[in-house]
Amino acid sequence: MRQKNIVIIMSDEQSWDTLGCHGNPAKVTPNIDALAAQGVSLDRCYTAYPLCCPARASLWTGLMPHDHHVTGNWRSIREDLRDEGLVSNFKEAGYHTIYTGKWHVPGTTPARFHFDDISAIPAVIEGKDRGRFIEEYREYARARGYRLHPTHIENLTQADIDKLRQPGKAPCGTAEVALEHFLETWQTGKFIEALQRRPRERPFFAVCSYNAPHFPMIVPSPYDRLVRPEDVKLPENFLKGLEGKPQEVLRSPYFREMNGLNEGEWRRYIAHYLGLCALIDRQVGDIVAYLRQNGLYDDTIIVFVSDHGDMMGAHGLVKKGFPLHYEEALRVPLIIANAGGVARGNSEALVSLVDLVPTLADLVGVPVRQRIEGRSFAHLFREGSASFH
Repeated sequence: MRQKNIVIIMSDEQSWDTLGCHGNPAKVTPNIDALAAQGVSLDRCYTAYPLCCPARASLWTGLMPHDHHVTGNWRSIREDLRDEGLVSNFKEAGYHTIYTGKWHVPGTTPARFHFDDISAIPAVIEGKDRGRFIEEYREYARARGYRLHPTHIENLTQADIDKLRQPGKAPCGTAEVALEHFLETWQTGKFIEALQRRPRERPFFAVCSYNAPHFPMIVPSPYDRLVRPEDVKLPENFLKGLEGKPQEVLRSPYFREMNGLNEGEWRRYIAHYLGLCALIDRQVGDIVAYLRQNGLYDDTIIVFVSDHGDMMGAHGLVKKGFPLHYEEALRVPLIIANAGGVARGNSEALVSLVDLVPTLADLVGVPVRQRIEGRSFAHLFREGSASFH
C-alpha cells in the first residue's frame, strides 16, 4: 500500500483566533473550518518564535532558534544545517517534494532543503529573501497592465502605497490589482500546476506557503469589504491606557505605528486583516477542491498552519516579533485532516511548529535521521477519539 500524500498549506502571520471554528464572530474561514470538522485542530500550537525567519527555520529543521541560529530575520541558518532540512527524509523514502511560495529561511534555499519542484519563490535582493517580491509574478502583473512600484518589496502600485500613508488613517485599503490577478490567486495556480506535473507513481510532499495575511493590509475586492468595521470586536486587552505597560511595548515601532488612532480606524484595520484571512481561506478551498476532483483527497494528509500570529490591537500593538512574547503572536492555528483512523475534534495537547514535520513523518512511517528537538504527536491520532473533545 502506497504511503499517503502530504499537503501543507501555510499562511503568514495568521493568529489562532481568526478562524470561525475557533470562535471568531466574522466567520470568514468556512473552508478551513470544514477541514477542522473533518480532522483535528491542535488548539495549543505555538510557534518557536513570533517572527518569520526563525519560525520557518524551526519548522523545516525541527530545531529551536537558539540551535539553528536563526534568532532574528536575516540571521543565517547554521552552516552545517544548510543542506539538512527534514524534508530530505521524505525524499529518501520516495516522495516527490514540491515547494511553492514564500520561503524565508536565511542561508539556504528550498532546493538545498531537498524540494524537487520549486515555484513562485521570492527574489533575493541584497542577500535578503524579499517575501512578496516574486519576479515571475511581477512580470505576470505587468503583462496585465498593472504598474507595480519598481522598488517596493510588497508588489504594490503607487496608489496602494499612498493608501498606507494617509494622516490619521489606519494603513490599509483596497488593492488596485484585481482578485483574479492578485498574488495569492496566482500562487494557487502555480501550486496546482506543480501538482499536475508530479510523477504519478510516487507519493508527494507538497507545500504552498502564502504571504497573506501578513501586512501591508492592501486587500483585493471584494475581500476589502467582506467584514464591516462596525462588526469587528476589539480584543479584550485592547489598549485603554499606558499605565503599567512595559517600555518594550511603548518604544516599539509597532506601538507607534497605530498610536493615536481612534477605535473606528482600528476596526477598519482589523477588518482588512480578516479580509486577507478570508482570501487565504478561498485558496484552501481551491486546493481541497483540486484534490477532491482528482481523486487525491482521501489519500492525502492536509495541514493548515501559520508561522506566527499578529497582535492586531492587543496591548495597542500590531504585527509581531517583540521582546515580550505575547499569546496573540505566539499561538497559531494548526489543523490536520485525513491523518488516519477516526481522529476528529479539538486537542489541548501542547505542541509547537518544531513538532509538525516529525509528526507527519511518524504518521506515514518515514524515519527521521537528524538530531531534532521536535517531538512527534502522532500518538494523539492513534489513540482516536479519546484524545479529542
